[in-house]
Amino acid sequence: MIRAGLGQGEWLLVGVSIAVSLFTLLSMLKIWHYAFLQAHPNPKRDLQQVWMDLGQKRIYLLLPILCLAGLNLSMGLFAEFFLNLTGQFAEELIHPTAYIEAVQRGGL
Repeated sequence: MIRAGLGQGEWLLVGVSIAVSLFTLLSMLKIWHYAFLQAHPNPKRDLQQVWMDLGQKRIYLLLPILCLAGLNLSMGLFAEFFLNLTGQFAEELIHPTAYIEAVQRGGL
């Protein structure tokens, strides 16, 4: 992207792209430092005790994981269906005339 921008003389676009990339890198470094390099407040408390202390709230931690795992598994098992579906979406994005006509008529 940078080469293409420089090749077309889009200096501002290239500069903004590099600046955004550097800000993203700094943000990730800050998160990495906080998560892995900073001393934790209570290192003696083990994970099993924390899990037991959560009690009924554990389901709220497991529910998103289970939903995403189920979605991932269904996409793997029914790949042809999802491939056809995304192909249909892509076709509608490439040729939006049917959508435009439906909106102009006042209904989908």
